[in-house]
Amino acid sequence: MLISFLLTVVFFIILIIYLINKSKTPTLKNIYTLLTNIITLLESFFLTKLLVKLTSKNIIITLSNKIKEILKITESEWIDLSIIDKVSSFLIITIISIILFILVFLIIYIINHILKRIIFKLLQKESYSTYENKSNIIINLLLSITSFTIISFAIFYPFGSISKILSNGINKVNYEVPKIIKTFNNNPVIKLHANNISLNFFNNITKTEEIKTSNEIEGLISIILVTKDINDGNNTKKNYEVIKSELEDTYLMASFLTEISRSAAYNFKQNKPFMGIELELPSDNRKEIYITSLEVISTWKKENLINDIKTVFEVYEILYNYNLIKEHTSEDLLNTLQNEDFTKELFLSLFKNDDFKKILPSIMNFGLNEILDNLHLESSNTYINTVDLNSLTEEEIIKEAKVFSLLITETNNIKENKFNIEDLDKLKEIRNSKLLNDLLYNLLLRLFQDKLIGE
Repeated sequence: MLISFLLTVVFFIILIIYLINKSKTPTLKNIYTLLTNIITLLESFFLTKLLVKLTSKNIIITLSNKIKEILKITESEWIDLSIIDKVSSFLIITIISIILFILVFLIIYIINHILKRIIFKLLQKESYSTYENKSNIIINLLLSITSFTIISFAIFYPFGSISKILSNGINKVNYEVPKIIKTFNNNPVIKLHANNISLNFFNNITKTEEIKTSNEIEGLISIILVTKDINDGNNTKKNYEVIKSELEDTYLMASFLTEISRSAAYNFKQNKPFMGIELELPSDNRKEIYITSLEVISTWKKENLINDIKTVFEVYEILYNYNLIKEHTSEDLLNTLQNEDFTKELFLSLFKNDDFKKILPSIMNFGLNEILDNLHLESSNTYINTVDLNSLTEEEIIKEAKVFSLLITETNNIKENKFNIEDLDKLKEIRNSKLLNDLLYNLLLRLFQDKLIGE
């Protein structure tokens, strides 16, 4: 807060002193100053582009390797490091371009100022003396305001651009802006330079290939903030639309997010941390669901990323609505699978995605293994038919979800001795399932008969 206040005070004190001084300066000198400032701005732009092109290669390689080392990203069949290098080089070039431009501008400005003093010293002749003292205060003020605007623009345009980019990125998501960012964005000097002129200049000075810098940074900010907001399942649709929009509007983000997701999933599946983040896999029957889900994510492709993320958000919302996001046990998941609505929603959402439908058998295996464990029977994968899921229709998968939910409910009744002869007809529905085979029905039928004999 103090720094923001001091910056504002110093800026406007300098502006006032500059205008007072220039108002007394001969108009011809002010015209010369304005022209040299314009030329300095143009020279700095082209010289910065040239210097970045000549010097950035080695800097990019060094810093890019350092970034990968810090993030603990290593070469593997699961990640394309060229994408990480592209993102790193884009960010590095942006930073180098901003710093270089300001330095180049200030150096050329100082040189031009020295040259101006020399030139006007040499022009102290009679031919010039008649014009030297001619001064129009209004014209001088206009000229000096324009000159000062160019100088302040050259120094503060990156801060104004960053402010505008931050605002654009944050406004797209449901996020409480930190106080430090509010202070930065609300600073009068920064606000003065947070405009489209600054943003366009920022994009041009940092431009590489097809990359529009402001779009990429906005996209990165929005995606990061969406992940922070993900705990609120009420905003999943809005958050998905934000990510979808950013992936469509940016050049690098889709490739970057794909590779990061693939690498993270691969590491987590191996019980290894990724970028300092660890995912503890459950040791119970849920582990297969986790492993299969990570295997699916580790094979993501850029072309299908938007659809895959849509499925992730849909499944997240379903789990959130049924209280399965926070800490839960395998028993909690099994009990929730008795809810026919939950099972239908989950099965259908996964089924609609060609990659995520591979998770369905692991969910069914989980349910069956839990059932068999609860009934003190040996776990087995032989009760699920090997069926091409692509051959099923949405109506059939809804029917499978209904049967699976029924199966868990009725076996739970058997366990708790609540099963009666009327429930046997319900259990016959298993025989109509394409995914569950008759071995399971026969097993449960024998178990039911044993229960009756035991009674």
